[in-house]
Amino acid sequence: MWETLLNALRATGVPFAEQAWVKADKAVAEYGVLRLRGAGDTVWADGGMAAQAMAAAVHYFSRSSGLIRAGEIQEVLHSIEGLSWSLSDIQYEDETKLTHYTWLVEWAG
Repeated sequence: MWETLLNALRATGVPFAEQAWVKADKAVAEYGVLRLRGAGDTVWADGGMAAQAMAAAVHYFSRSSGLIRAGEIQEVLHSIEGLSWSLSDIQYEDETKLTHYTWLVEWAG
């Protein structure tokens, strides 16, 4: 699922990195990060763990409001079968002058 998600996000035209940008170019108008968060929801049966979801976060940064591209990213998230997601935060960061979107995603692992 990780590779499917990463490739689909990159297909939007936004440069997406895994985990973090090693060296971000301040001239870039938009970029994204797909970051693993660890274990997600868990299903228990017969006294043991029957299944556990993997959890990740999709971060999108834009020098503009980014509304159109954020909509495209949500379409990608919606199109991947087996992926559960929610838009958890949108904030303008004064220090960087970037609008930062964050989606939380989970899938059966």
